[in-house]
Amino acid sequence: MALMKFREPNQVKWVGSRPGHNGTQVLVQGAAENNTHTFYTVPVGQTFYWTFAAISYVGLAAGTVSLTIYDNLAAFVCYVAGDILVAAVNTPGRAFNMCPPLEIPAGYTIRLTSGAIGLRIRCIIHGWVE
Repeated sequence: MALMKFREPNQVKWVGSRPGHNGTQVLVQGAAENNTHTFYTVPVGQTFYWTFAAISYVGLAAGTVSLTIYDNLAAFVCYVAGDILVAAVNTPGRAFNMCPPLEIPAGYTIRLTSGAIGLRIRCIIHGWVE
């Protein structure tokens, strides 16, 4: 992704809210079916500012799915969306806006987990690193 350079130069005189950062935009997608898939790792020396996630479910099986964060030692940190029970058909997807952004340190990973054969979870995340 391209380095974002649209910040105002005189930030001291800002009034109100201004959309801007000095980071690199991140837009990543991942999928999992009957397993856990690490689909994003925060780069070394950077912080990931997570602003949005969307989850969808595809498949014919019922089961549980989750979107989780693990630290740099592969230890569980927290659920962003935990143990969502998905019906076999017609389960609506979910979207999450994080405002202010969720700050995730370097080396942490974002993982998707699908708990059933035939249950595919897809996720897209957006934010920036700096």
